[in-house]
Amino acid sequence: NAVLKDINFKVEAGEIVAYAPYLYGIVAVDGRKAVLAGVDFPAVRDTSPWWKVTGDWAGEGNGTTKGMVGANVARQLGLSGGGELLLQYDSRNEKVKLTGIVETGGAEESQIFIPLARAQTLLGKPDAVSAVQVSALSSKRPLAEVTKAIELWVRGSQAKIIGQIADAEVSILAKVQL
Repeated sequence: NAVLKDINFKVEAGEIVAYAPYLYGIVAVDGRKAVLAGVDFPAVRDTSPWWKVTGDWAGEGNGTTKGMVGANVARQLGLSGGGELLLQYDSRNEKVKLTGIVETGGAEESQIFIPLARAQTLLGKPDAVSAVQVSALSSKRPLAEVTKAIELWVRGSQAKIIGQIADAEVSILAKVQL
């Protein structure tokens, strides 16, 4: 993906600490709508070290899709760790083996997380990315300058400071009730 290559160039240049691509979509779980987030789990650990995961972090696994759910999703679906979910999108299905429950105090608690490549397949969007969370060094210059620089590096992007991203996610989740 060209966007990730542009960011990867800056990772090597030292201004970007880490980045994590996300692909969002709305899927059905037991006849209910839910927010799906396809992620690169090791990258999310680097960009979001404050996530509290009860159980294990998910990842790729021998032909099995391993995933995690936010605490609100777990509560609403009666999940206590482990188990499986069947995600549905159009005529496609993805069985997910749950490995952990995510607590962040934010919008992530109302999402289901699976590996990015599996989400791209399920949603019928190969190579697509909805957002890239970037952890940038801001000691060299103001964070606002770093966000402007990211927008210049990645054509067509809109960089936001994390607080702004959280506000936008809460707004979206308010529209999609599980």
